[in-house]
Amino acid sequence: PAKTSRDAAKLAQACRILAAELPQDESARNLSLYYRLVLREPGLLEAAQRRSAERPDDFSRKTVLAFALLRDAREVEAVRAFDGLEVRSDRISPQEKAVVVCVLAANGRMDQAEAMAMTLDRTALSVQEAEMVDGYLRGGGGAGKPSK
Repeated sequence: PAKTSRDAAKLAQACRILAAELPQDESARNLSLYYRLVLREPGLLEAAQRRSAERPDDFSRKTVLAFALLRDAREVEAVRAFDGLEVRSDRISPQEKAVVVCVLAANGRMDQAEAMAMTLDRTALSVQEAEMVDGYLRGGGGAGKPSK
């Protein structure tokens, strides 16, 4: 797979600044929460649940909710976050696709996870995101799954 040199910490900082400067910009707020999850910041599940409840049909918010649930070792709930939503790999961002791949793999749906991973532009991911995806695709979660 193609390599990336992007750093999630730098992306998270940029998103925090953007979200602070543009508080009404939903995508900036969502990306800020997303990158904080990539960096494993604790205590973000409630914020993800609240944002998803505000707009239950918003795929980006559902993706962040699924990611927060996955980070909280609630894999089955993570996959259920997408219930009722169409997941089209040609219409979602690389970050959203990375989360979907991880959620599918965490739920043992490896064929679907691997098929979606084949369409994933890894050069658009941070190093940490790519490691997370690889960890889940290896089947054990690796760097992407919380240790207990």
